[in-house]
Amino acid sequence: MSVDGLCCKRCGSLDHVKSGLAWHHQRCRCRACGCHFTDTPMRGKPPATKALAVLLYSMGGMSFSAIGRVLG
Repeated sequence: MSVDGLCCKRCGSLDHVKSGLAWHHQRCRCRACGCHFTDTPMRGKPPATKALAVLLYSMGGMSFSAIGRVLG
């Protein structure tokens, strides 16, 4: 059982073991689902930001560059 507070990115379990290195980051394997993961931030934008961008483009008629300026 881990005490570092790191949880599995697939199932959310706290039960994992060390499983080598990946790009100079500690790699872990979840004991519950077998997923390998590292303690790195998730890639991409949050789903709520993506949904807002789609709404602004489809219903608001904003251009891609204007949406980029508004949402960053």
